[in-house]
Amino acid sequence: MSGYNDHYSNQDRDRGRGRERSRDSDRRGGSDRSRSRYDEGRRYDDRGYDDDRRPRGDSYDRRSGSYGRNDSYQDRGGYDRRMMDDANRQGQYRRHSGGGHYGPQANGHGGGDPRGYSNRRGDVDSPYGPGSQHGRAPYGDRRNSDGRGPPRGGRYGGGGSRYGGGRGRGGGRGQGPDLSGIQDCTTNILQAEVTEGFHFFEYTVNAENSSGEVLESRKRRAFLFHLGLFDGLLKDLSKKEKDNFRKVVFFNGSTFYSGRPIPGLDASNLPYDMDFRDRREGKDFRDRGEGDTMQIGDVRKLLAPKDLQVVPKQDENPNEVRFDNRTANGTMSFQNQQALLQHCQQTGDEPAYVPSDGVPASLQEFSAFINSALQSALGERLSKWGRDLVNPNKVTRPRGLGVSVYEAFRCTFSVLKKPEEENKAAEGLDFTVDPKVILHDESVLNGKKPGVLALTVDLGAKVLRDRSVLNELVGGKEEPDSDAEKLAADSWNPTEEEKNSAKKKWEGQIVITKHDKRCYSVVGLDFENSAESLEIENLGMNHAEYFAQRKDKTLRCPKFKPMVAVLGRRDQIIHLPAEMVCGNELEQTIKERLPMIANFPPGKRHEAIGKAIEFCQGFLIPGARGTQGILPGLGIQITDKRFSSRARVLPLPMVMAAGLQIPEAKKNMWAPELNRRNYNINPRDSNTFNVVLIHNDNLELSDVRKVYSNICWRVNKLNTLYRLSDKPFRIVKAGSREWHWQAVEKCFADASSLPTENVFVIDFCKPGGSTDPAYPVIKHMLTSHGYISQFVNFSKCPHDRAIGEMKKRSGDILNGVGRQILWKAGARLWWVKIPQGLPTPSVFVGVDVFHAPKEYDPVQKRRVRKRSCASIIVQIFRDQPDRQATVELYSETVAREAGMEYDLRDSLNGAVKNALKELEVDPMSCVVWRDGIGDSAFESEASQEIEGVEEALKDMSLNKSKKTPLAYVVCQKRIDTKLFAKGVNGHTDGTLAAPPGTLVQGIQALKHNTFYINGRAPRDSTPKPVRYVVVRQDDELEGVSLPELTWNMCHDYPNWTGPIKVPSVCMMAHKLAELAGNMADSGQNMNNKALKNRVHFL
Repeated sequence: MSGYNDHYSNQDRDRGRGRERSRDSDRRGGSDRSRSRYDEGRRYDDRGYDDDRRPRGDSYDRRSGSYGRNDSYQDRGGYDRRMMDDANRQGQYRRHSGGGHYGPQANGHGGGDPRGYSNRRGDVDSPYGPGSQHGRAPYGDRRNSDGRGPPRGGRYGGGGSRYGGGRGRGGGRGQGPDLSGIQDCTTNILQAEVTEGFHFFEYTVNAENSSGEVLESRKRRAFLFHLGLFDGLLKDLSKKEKDNFRKVVFFNGSTFYSGRPIPGLDASNLPYDMDFRDRREGKDFRDRGEGDTMQIGDVRKLLAPKDLQVVPKQDENPNEVRFDNRTANGTMSFQNQQALLQHCQQTGDEPAYVPSDGVPASLQEFSAFINSALQSALGERLSKWGRDLVNPNKVTRPRGLGVSVYEAFRCTFSVLKKPEEENKAAEGLDFTVDPKVILHDESVLNGKKPGVLALTVDLGAKVLRDRSVLNELVGGKEEPDSDAEKLAADSWNPTEEEKNSAKKKWEGQIVITKHDKRCYSVVGLDFENSAESLEIENLGMNHAEYFAQRKDKTLRCPKFKPMVAVLGRRDQIIHLPAEMVCGNELEQTIKERLPMIANFPPGKRHEAIGKAIEFCQGFLIPGARGTQGILPGLGIQITDKRFSSRARVLPLPMVMAAGLQIPEAKKNMWAPELNRRNYNINPRDSNTFNVVLIHNDNLELSDVRKVYSNICWRVNKLNTLYRLSDKPFRIVKAGSREWHWQAVEKCFADASSLPTENVFVIDFCKPGGSTDPAYPVIKHMLTSHGYISQFVNFSKCPHDRAIGEMKKRSGDILNGVGRQILWKAGARLWWVKIPQGLPTPSVFVGVDVFHAPKEYDPVQKRRVRKRSCASIIVQIFRDQPDRQATVELYSETVAREAGMEYDLRDSLNGAVKNALKELEVDPMSCVVWRDGIGDSAFESEASQEIEGVEEALKDMSLNKSKKTPLAYVVCQKRIDTKLFAKGVNGHTDGTLAAPPGTLVQGIQALKHNTFYINGRAPRDSTPKPVRYVVVRQDDELEGVSLPELTWNMCHDYPNWTGPIKVPSVCMMAHKLAELAGNMADSGQNMNNKALKNRVHFL
């Protein structure tokens, strides 16, 4: 919470829900969650969130636009270049769209050659895209009567680009290819299958520490497991036999899976206590478990899930012995039975027979096993960083930035629904089985399976800092690992003041090791020791020797002080050389350049995904890598066919502002239209706010008054129901940090000196750093008393002395500030028409949960996690025109145990009851959009939440016998699916991203109705769609198109004048949860009644 203005920073991050740049959720529904940063140049993601919420490494992820670690009020969204929200914004980034000096006039003849020399008229079939039909040629020849300029355009006429069209200084923007009529999409999902003989074993694991408590560290449990299994139970096996087991055994925390039975762990020998004694010669049976214990509980033999089970033909002999084309030990697969039998004859191995016993695995168990196997297989050639697989040898290092950019891939198996035969053509899916790949193809082709195995392969980027802590301590001006850096380190002699400053900067931060990419929390800097002087206890060597002998890393500066003290296993303090660790958080200047250094346009992503698929197929097609493919050996195989689906582009819903409809041409950005609208409310009939203006003491009072007048003019010129007073009621000067909130506290301490109503607080802040700890404190104070407020940041944009281009930027920002003030006050600046058939008044409910990241606690000397915070937004939509000028909204927050995502039944029940009472409405329908629920929770947690809402609707209804129809939709943002346009003339399939509003319903989940929508689709990147899963839709709402309703509500978010990725109530729930979650009390003292009908959390 850097204190940057609420509008500009949050708006950029909010519309990130329409961009594809999490911890997710994931959710990481995530993943994760990170704290907010009110930074003008960044936007919120959503990668969603990851289920584990804590990926390893804080590298920037272009797939999701997130950082692996969320910490210190950082947002999860990628940096978004489209910062301007006014007319000027359309031409901000010309490098992909600008043409040459002699290109065709953009907005005249539009389409052009990428070089900018084409004379021909653009059209839909042109590979360079159609041109707009009418325009101007400000710098060109104006002889044409229609104002289009000559075919060649002027000297500064707009040009073309590979995206079609462009913008020169004298023209408008070409439109590029028209994708509004696409009917098909291709994806990054491949078809896969399991063989008839597929099976695996699941073993349960219990682990306790020396105190008899449950051992929660997954890393420690994994260490003990491998120690007890391979150095204990299987110690007498040969190296080859052990290696074969390592290929098919996968540890999963409380369980582990194996592709074959493990000797000594059959049911009759369980439970089994792991033996951690060191049996190597001369070790005297030392307990390497250090008092920790692990027990293997029970074992189950699991088959493929019923939905994927191969059904034998009716005339097949049930007594016939059948087997797969792979060996029973799960390490080898073959393309045909002849090769398999020949191998078995030569080696004595046995084929993998189709099992006659075992029980079908659940989808969760099956997915856990095959994805563990996939990660293990790909991990043989790639490095695993968090959830991503990275090729360390494929790296670029942008000059002068001190970062390395790696291509990262994410590969995941899932189970999708196979359409009925008669629906295949309509759905556009090809599920033809390739008999060369799938064994027993005749039984497969004649069998019936409701599900199909799918592999999703996606491309992203990991951006890691190269500048070590050593480099930054000595000034950060030298190139990493250079002789100049070593010279600077050898001559560095810090003063006591510099030492204290360094400690203050680094203590509590997260650092990442350069050699193995592990993350640690810094607890201090040890200026008394160096790597050469500090001995490692019980090893008889110093740190320099340890890195040379154990890590094969010779330190360049072994005598450099300080050593970096970090938290290790069991919260023990360990020391790392400063040259071997880097700060995990990217610098602001680097974040601003991320779009240029880590960008993946659709064509590049499509090509890279194709290469990744070829790489994966080497592990998934029998015989592709000799006979050593891990997954084919386990009975998992892949085809070379990508999923495709029928698609359509949803039109812009009717968006009304000041009684006029937003034109189709402005569907992705209507801020310029709003700035020209007049809501025609007589100033005498409007509510005038008494403004308490707080300003940083570095701002001159005259400048403060001037900027306030500027904001006041932009708010009042719209003539809405709310206005700002011409002069502030009170002006308060404040300092930074604690002096900031103390000034606010003093101002509001005497409530009698303030007006009793219509108080609005505007805060002109100017934080000295990238974060402002005063922001959550002040927001907490104000919301607990029911005051609404607006922060305006002067650090990123000096509104008090803006000139030239900065003045134009300041105007764009302040326009947004004005709109945000009005929304917070309760004015509805635009209204979105909902689909016909939905009974009104309707209740729309948005639900989200914010999970605060762990932070280092200097008192407890360990990293601790704050409480999570759930947010519930209830909004009313009516058909009555007189009720559409103001917001009808009620919100509540709920503090939860750290990491708790579910169990919101009672909270939802109470919030909906309170909302219906406060808003005085008897609803005729209800739609809930829930963010953050995984597939495994649909039948349990989602059902409980539905019950809570249903009870509230019934209890508050005027007619107790009436049942309010309800729909419950889960929004899943943290997915890796990408949609590419297919069948566009002049363009290869996959080189263009699907446009905004693309709806795909042909890729279905196994048990619930599913659809995908592209919220936003920037031309210079590949958007990520949101997957919507309809868990419940009552019969009374069958006539309502939930995809259309969802898309329409994506246009209703107050903080962005265009579509976002999720419906507005869902995004507002996220914003409120993030705001409250960063408060000391997780928002428990918010005055919800006083803040009714106020969108105060923007």
